[in-house]
Parts: sequence; C-alpha cells; structure tokens
Amino acid sequence: MITTAELHRVAEQEGLRFDQAEKDYVILWVLSGLARSGLTRHGWIFKGGTCLRHCYYEGYRFSEDIDFSCKPGGDNLDKSLQLLQKSTGKIQSESGIRITVKEPHTIEGDFQIEIPVEYSRGGTRRQGLPQVKVHLTFDEPILDKAVACSIKSRYSDLSPFKVHSYTKKEIVLEKMRSLLQQQKKWPRPRDLYDLWYMLCYSGEHFAWSELLPMFEEKCRIREISSDIKGLTSNKLKEWNKKAWKDRLG
Repeated sequence: MITTAELHRVAEQEGLRFDQAEKDYVILWVLSGLARSGLTRHGWIFKGGTCLRHCYYEGYRFSEDIDFSCKPGGDNLDKSLQLLQKSTGKIQSESGIRITVKEPHTIEGDFQIEIPVEYSRGGTRRQGLPQVKVHLTFDEPILDKAVACSIKSRYSDLSPFKVHSYTKKEIVLEKMRSLLQQQKKWPRPRDLYDLWYMLCYSGEHFAWSELLPMFEEKCRIREISSDIKGLTSNKLKEWNKKAWKDRLG
C-alpha cells in the first residue's frame, strides 16, 4: 500500500482533495482487480466519467463511480457479484486495502444496478467507511465496437493494466441521450460538462450521418424521443443551472 504522503503529493499535483485522491487510488485498484479477474471475459465494458479520466483524458475531472455495460442474462447479476468478490481477494492481498462488497440495489429514475464497495486503508474514522459505487447496466447494446485501453496510474504500487471500454463516439451518444432522459428531480450537469469538454474543448469530431442512427437506437431502447432540439431547450438549461453551480462549482 502506498503511503499517505504519496497520496497527498498526488492530490496536490492533480488539484484534488485528499479523500478524492484516496478514492481515485481505490478505484484504480478495483479496476485492476477486476481486469485480472476476467471482467472482459465476463462481458464488462468500461464507460462513463471515470472511463474518460483514465482511458482518454489524463488528469480529467475526478469521477467517483465506476460504470460498466454488461451482458444481459437472468443470472448475470449473481455472476457479476461473484466477479467482484473474486477481485476483492486480489486487491487486499496485493495492496492491503480492505474491500467489502455490499448489497446491490436499483437507483430511482435510472436503469442500472448500483453495488456499493466499502474500503479502508486502515486507521480509525469518525464516520462510516467510504464507498466506491459500481454501476452495472445489463440492457444496453453496445453499438460501436469496444476498444482495449491501457490504464496507467501515478501511484507507485499499481502496475499498468488493460480493460475494454466504450469508444469516445459511444460515450458521446450516451451522454446526449442521458441529457434527454433527465428530469427536473435528477439533473445531470456532469453529462453536459463531459459533452462540452469532448466536443468543444478537446475538439472531437464525429460525422452526424454516423451518429444519428446510433443515437436513435440509444433513444429507442429507453423509449424517449430522439429529437435533438431537447438538448438546447430552456427547460434543460434551467434544470442544470443550479445543479451545475452546486456540483461543479
């Protein structure tokens, strides 16, 4: 296990709070443990904000969840829990981090299973143990072939490893659909920021003729309109305005 001093150095270098750097460190160990326990063989495809940070844009915004699309199937949740449990032994023996997989549950207003994973690097805490949340989606067809990504970390005790992840194109498609799905109760300013970062700041370009049929299919799966005018609606702007300030500063 790395020292607290090393975590403080990484936190300062990346502009993170100490608890964020610690969680980022644990996230990478969980990903590494899953990779060496066969997540690709089990059909887990990495996606979301944490994927953007560790597969595509080094030093990108901190994201505290780990998101995967998984193979559909009646027993796949049980198999997924077994895979997580298998990986915890590897993580603890190699890093010293104590990992506990908690009871999975569904998220209100969402289409995924959330599995809290408690962790501890030792020592006492005034409150309960912190968690990394693993999100699994079982009904999301992958429309653009997943790519193998090599993940390297700044942490001295963690070797590079590979995972299969969404392409940038598929991440853009899901972020666009997510904005159309949101409701007043569940604004998603992070998705708005991710799209801005990818398309405006980083200058990623995708042919709309390629995106449109895939986007329509993504929307059809969730039974929502694929009218892109909704992405610039006043209602969406209003819902995200306060959430943007509260969550993204």
